[in-house]
Amino acid sequence: MTTTIQKYLVIIDARIRFWKEETARQMELGCNFILISASQPFELDQLGETLALSAAELPKKLTPADFFLLSSYVHPKAFDIVLLAQEGGNAVFFIEQLKLPSNSPPRCKPYLVYCSIRGIISQHEHLARAKQSCADYLTKVSLLREYPEAGIYHWRGEEGWSNLIDHSRMVEQLAHHQSSRPQIRW
Repeated sequence: MTTTIQKYLVIIDARIRFWKEETARQMELGCNFILISASQPFELDQLGETLALSAAELPKKLTPADFFLLSSYVHPKAFDIVLLAQEGGNAVFFIEQLKLPSNSPPRCKPYLVYCSIRGIISQHEHLARAKQSCADYLTKVSLLREYPEAGIYHWRGEEGWSNLIDHSRMVEQLAHHQSSRPQIRW
């Protein structure tokens, strides 16, 4: 399986035209993204409608401190745009795919390899394939200077997504393994 890892989070500005199309595209790709919106009730309702959430279900607005925590994953030019938007009183949200109602079976497979920064890495019908995909992802990103970890999530119906694997244990095993192909025990 080939995994493409985007270097930077996509920034979508809902104050300009065609933001709904780009939002739909990112949702289809399974990528987490940052969304800038005017803080007016109408705009927040439009945002909620696009994400299939009520305005009350929207993620919490990012504070400047929250946004700084994501700065490693934001292109430097986009970083300035987001900060200016926040200073102008606009709402900035980090949209996580795992929390969107559209990302559940049957649209998604029951096992996801998911990164809390990047989003859905891969989808699988069976746990064994998800484990292999997660190990492959962790091997790939362990070569990068800053890499967000991933875990395996399983759909549990009414309960939603549940993290199955302690990914920090896998990262530790990857860091100490000498061969190019990690032998991870599950």
